[in-house]
Amino acid sequence: MTEPAEIDRVSARLAEIRGKASTPDAGVVVETDISGRITDLHLSDRAMTWGPHRLARSIADRHRAAMTQVYTEAEQVFSMLDADR
Repeated sequence: MTEPAEIDRVSARLAEIRGKASTPDAGVVVETDISGRITDLHLSDRAMTWGPHRLARSIADRHRAAMTQVYTEAEQVFSMLDADR
């Protein structure tokens, strides 16, 4: 059985997780938290000239990449939890 202190520790660790992804030229940089919220978004002046479709596609793509990082890190947290049992 999982102890309340262990649950608190894991919850705190999950809340700290962030994923970050950028386009190759750093025109779009997206940071997300474990819930998928965008916690930081940087758009360069150059990215603002890309037009709405390319800019939207770049933001969505970088958001997905950042979430992949979040999921990978969350899996590591849970695997450590399993290893402790």
